[in-house]
Amino acid sequence: MRGDLARLIDEGKTHDQIIATFVAQYGGSEEMIGAPINKGFRLLSWVLPIAIGTGAAAAIGFVAVRWSHKRDALGPDMTPATDPAFDERLDDELRNLD
Repeated sequence: MRGDLARLIDEGKTHDQIIATFVAQYGGSEEMIGAPINKGFRLLSWVLPIAIGTGAAAAIGFVAVRWSHKRDALGPDMTPATDPAFDERLDDELRNLD
């Protein structure tokens, strides 16, 4: 294959012509190239993993921001009201446990 490549380069063929020659000579797949050709439906093999990774990172970031804002918003509202009778009863119960 390296000899064929050197011969095609010496003949002055372009990059696309060389790839087309190799695909025609060694079969219809891109195995001999080592990477899918980015044309037509095969373009998805390049775009889809990048899109899924970017979408997943954005979703994780969005959820993390929402959770952090939700905690901040609920923090002050979640504090119990101070009731002296409740505090005294709680102290009595805790003393009885000792």
